[in-house]
This record gives sequence, C-alpha cells and structure tokens, in this order.
Amino acid sequence: MGMVLSFGQMVIDHEIATHIKRIVSGISMDDDLLGLDVIHKVGIGGNYLAEKHTVKYMKTELQQEIVMERRNRDRWEKDGKKELAEVAREHAAEILKNHQPKVLEDGVHEEFQRIIKSAE
Repeated sequence: MGMVLSFGQMVIDHEIATHIKRIVSGISMDDDLLGLDVIHKVGIGGNYLAEKHTVKYMKTELQQEIVMERRNRDRWEKDGKKELAEVAREHAAEILKNHQPKVLEDGVHEEFQRIIKSAE
C-alpha cells in the first residue's frame, strides 16, 4: 500500500484535516474577536461585510476551501460540473508544477538525519 499514492487524494485529505483542526481549535470568545462595539455600531440589518473588523477576521475565522464545493448546484453545473476528484487532481498538478520549497535553515537537515538514524 505504501507504493500507491494519489496526489489528488492528498489534497482532499489535507483540506479535511484543515477543517478538523479548525473545528477542534474551538471558538475564541475574546472581546476583540466578538466585536461587540461593531455589533452596536452596525445594528440589526446593517452591512457587516463593509466593516474592517469583519475583513480582518474573515481571513482567519472563515474556512477557505480549495477543492470542496460551496456553490449551489445550478452555479456548479454552469461552471462545468467538475467533480471533487478532478478538482483535487488539477490542484495537485498545479502544486507539483509551481511549488518552490523554502530552503532549510542551517543544521535542520542534519537534525532530521540524526532523528531518522536514532529511530532506525
């Protein structure tokens, strides 16, 4: 089994793991994140999307899907009806084509080798 690998499945698994990690981390209830001052200012029926506070936190609090589908069915069909596996394969191919790994800091590679040798 270790000889068979699906890069598309790895992309899907990564997205699922990211969702789980976010859910398990819980919901922060600090005053800044809650934004009670913004709630009082904007009020019922107001436009929260126009607030800097919303923009600030939507980047960290809202889960951004890469391959999972959030559009309604009509929109998905109009956009080509790509299935999850196809989208994941395309995304994996894009990563393999364009990813530029960061260079390890001095000593990190040697430390990895030391850890691997001690585990063997």
